[in-house]
Amino acid sequence: MFPCNRWLDKDEADGRVEVEVYPSEIVPIEKLINYEVSVVTGDVRAAGTNAKVFMQIYGETGKTELIILENRSNNFERGATDIFKREAADVGKIYKIRVGHDGTGIGDGWFLESVTLKRLKAKESDKKKQKKKKKKKSDEEEEEEEEEEGTKVDEGMDVYTFVAHRWLARDEGDKEIEVELVPDGESDLEENTYEVRVLTGTVWGAGTDANVFLNIYGLERGDTGERQLKRSNNLNKFEKGQVDVFTVKAIDLGELKKLRIRHDNSGTSPSWYLERVEIVDLKESTT
Repeated sequence: MFPCNRWLDKDEADGRVEVEVYPSEIVPIEKLINYEVSVVTGDVRAAGTNAKVFMQIYGETGKTELIILENRSNNFERGATDIFKREAADVGKIYKIRVGHDGTGIGDGWFLESVTLKRLKAKESDKKKQKKKKKKKSDEEEEEEEEEEGTKVDEGMDVYTFVAHRWLARDEGDKEIEVELVPDGESDLEENTYEVRVLTGTVWGAGTDANVFLNIYGLERGDTGERQLKRSNNLNKFEKGQVDVFTVKAIDLGELKKLRIRHDNSGTSPSWYLERVEIVDLKESTT
């Protein structure tokens, strides 16, 4: 049994149309908590965006699914602060976020100044203080209060600040439209650069016109999230017998354990014969 009990609808709840569902007998129901996300758009010319903005949170116990940041039609205007409240998986202490946009709409380029993330934490209240008051009440009242007492929490917040101060635009800066950020003051987490070499086979019809996406997974620090392989050393990517070289920047993943690669079946000739992928960790000089 895979319990779901939620909308898969762009116009309902969090707007997601895809969800991971776990068997109820095998994995405990995922614990969800509330996050408050404050996004500051820079005060520079054409800083705002009309594209769909997303975020993913990585912590010591896992990661959230992609969180769409949208609550009105004019989010992310120049110099504005947008606040979103979202329910997502409790990932424990947060060590990075991935934030970006899908590049759609007119004027999709975005100057992101900073992100402040508040993670709700809760602890059980002291039940002993209430016991004396309950003795004078009826049995029914006692039952109701005991039920409430078990769910009562003292709320607090863990606050993380992520400074970006950069463009997420195809025609500005490094031309990337998503970025990984670490909390302000966390100097022990370093960005690494991975050189991705994609070798297309030499069989007839091996090349593809489709868009190709890659996710790299590490043993120590999660994954890069799915990245589109857009800027190759070749003008025409993924041609028969060709080696395409891409650069992926991410918080250091440690030793690599696997990758996930796919295409979206678009274009006039989407079928693709993939020979192999080589990833060079430029920090460790290993392949």
